Amino acid sequence: MGEAYLKNIYPSYKEKIFSQYLGTKDFGLNPFLPNPSHMHIVSCSSIIEVKRVNLIIEILKHFKISVLWTHIGDGSLE
Repeated sequence: MGEAYLKNIYPSYKEKIFSQYLGTKDFGLNPFLPNPSHMHIVSCSSIIEVKRVNLIIEILKHFKISVLWTHIGDGSLE
């Protein structure tokens, strides 16, 4: 729709306007077999008060399976 709109508004540039679809191939809902005995969680953010990374720690306390948590980022609360 955006391409059609721009071509309509700027007809002199219509040969320069085109859609480019980005993304990846659709692998379905879950291409990997789940392992019910453990889970790996990855988070990425600054470790500062406003990001509330501490809530991830509070939630992980309630897991009954083995959890590996990898956090990417640093900050004043590290």
